[in-house]
Amino acid sequence: MKSTSAILDNSVQPIRIVVGYPWDKDDDGKVSSPRKGHHWQWLKAKVESEAKAIKTIAEKREGGIPLTIRIERLRGLHGAMLLDNLNARIERADILVMDIGSVSETQFNCNVLIEVGVAIGYGHHRKNNLFILKAQDRSAPSDLNGFLFSEYMQKEDGTLSLCDDPGFRAALRARIFDIAMERGMIGIPKESVVESNGNEIED
Repeated sequence: MKSTSAILDNSVQPIRIVVGYPWDKDDDGKVSSPRKGHHWQWLKAKVESEAKAIKTIAEKREGGIPLTIRIERLRGLHGAMLLDNLNARIERADILVMDIGSVSETQFNCNVLIEVGVAIGYGHHRKNNLFILKAQDRSAPSDLNGFLFSEYMQKEDGTLSLCDDPGFRAALRARIFDIAMERGMIGIPKESVVESNGNEIED
């Protein structure tokens, strides 16, 4: 539990969750807005759902710092060196959700694979901060053997569906919960105990 001085410390940073995903292209090869279910809005909704679950837990507690969670797309900024900007965003991320491929393409997305490599270089995988997604019908890149991927499939209506949705959600929720606890954003439980996966159970 954080001390009173730590709880009052305004320097505590929000939890940053960064999402990397392949951009879609139109028939002319130009970058276009993601299609229905591909990939930003779909992933953002998954992350927001688990962030909301942790915020609900925090609201039931007493004495924590206000819980702030930011969900950001991994992309460059105008006027900034692309690689420098991506490096900075990856380095300061608390959690990374990276989709390395699109079910509409014949190969994995090279840009996202490089970003995953940068994240590994910063050691995010050793802290369980790196969640890698890929299409179910593709073998994992050999350089990433040993990672446990979250796989998805494309449904007939064109939307995407995680093959192990409960498992992905539970793991993501548990990591958000742990970081929130480390930063004093979740206070003392009133009349409940908390499981290691971040779920609250009444006494």
